[in-house]
Amino acid sequence: MKHAPHERTKLRGFPTTNTHNSIRIQVNESDNTVQMLARLAKEILPPLYADPAHYDLLAQMTAPDDVPFYCALLKDRPGPVLELGCGTGRVLLELARTGVEAVGIDLSAAMIERARERAIAENLNITLALADLRNFDLGQTFELVLMPFNVLNHLLDDDSLQRTFNTIARHMTPESRLVVDTFQPSPDFLTNEPEKRRKILRYLDPYSQKEVELFEENHYEPAAQLNRIVWSYTIDGVEDARLDELTMRLFHPREIDAWLERSGFRIENKFGDYDGRPFDARSPKQLMICRLSDSGVQ
Repeated sequence: MKHAPHERTKLRGFPTTNTHNSIRIQVNESDNTVQMLARLAKEILPPLYADPAHYDLLAQMTAPDDVPFYCALLKDRPGPVLELGCGTGRVLLELARTGVEAVGIDLSAAMIERARERAIAENLNITLALADLRNFDLGQTFELVLMPFNVLNHLLDDDSLQRTFNTIARHMTPESRLVVDTFQPSPDFLTNEPEKRRKILRYLDPYSQKEVELFEENHYEPAAQLNRIVWSYTIDGVEDARLDELTMRLFHPREIDAWLERSGFRIENKFGDYDGRPFDARSPKQLMICRLSDSGVQ
């Protein structure tokens, strides 16, 4: 079956008490659907994603230098561009600064609101949608669809993964490209004391001006290929009550390649880092640039 491209139409917005002429926020569903999305977010999203200020603070220190890679893709495909799992707008706002038509979706209302505030502060023109990656309809197609910084790894089961790929395909044309960014599982991580608590960050909290140390534990389930990450904190050397947990699915190279091909995509390029080096066994990243295959879903 071949993918039928959507007719390109304008996104529809909805009125809100916090409107701004450079921001459009889209929820094309009823209030009941919005409430359903809120319940779904509470069920499946880590509490960290309901705390945008804390998320942004950690992202400043842990996020990769991936923005130049994505901006470079705009030279051949000037938009519109869709970012899946846009969060607080770390990548989306940088894309918008280039002048491209930038659309971002996320399941976290708190993240969407934070992205909106940041866009208003810089007078950037973006569109934001509160939506489930597995089942959304924006009513248009995109030249670029991006899944940055391990968004893929939050799809923990096969059904969620397949539904997401099917939904993405409906927002593409034969000229569109999908960019998927996931880490390559490290043999050292899989074999060397994954549950050991280790310090990964030390920083000065800009709000309290206190020294914070961040510790990480990994609890890996080999059969399911799921890794439960637990972050704990000390503040000025004293153990803090806060714990952040998130679960991520690991994708081995041949596995994710097969998933993409089976879901109707053809991988044109696969890079191992944001400098564009070819992927190999030592690469830290798996960066796939895909188009729709001629044959569609296998």
